[in-house]
Amino acid sequence: MDQQWIRVGKVIVDSASLWIGDPIYGPMSRLSGRSYTPPISELCPKSTNGFCERNDWPFSGLFFYTAYGDGVYTVYAQFDRDDPTRPVRVMVDLTEDDDEA
Repeated sequence: MDQQWIRVGKVIVDSASLWIGDPIYGPMSRLSGRSYTPPISELCPKSTNGFCERNDWPFSGLFFYTAYGDGVYTVYAQFDRDDPTRPVRVMVDLTEDDDEA
């Protein structure tokens, strides 16, 4: 785990929450039959430590509120030592707004 974290991009948050999951099974997927993103309270009425895991079709992913609400947050990754194009860890830094990046 001594690999360096490399900045790979940013995420823009406008709902004070993030979702991690396969986009084909997400709240805006055509498979979900929805034309809008339902509020997180509808997708995840119960959460543990601010996280809510869904593993039922058509929604599958991990939902959570960001610590500081809306903003632009930096995303970092660590890559496979044998294949530097393959990410093995991804981290979203929610500690500071990266609006300038």
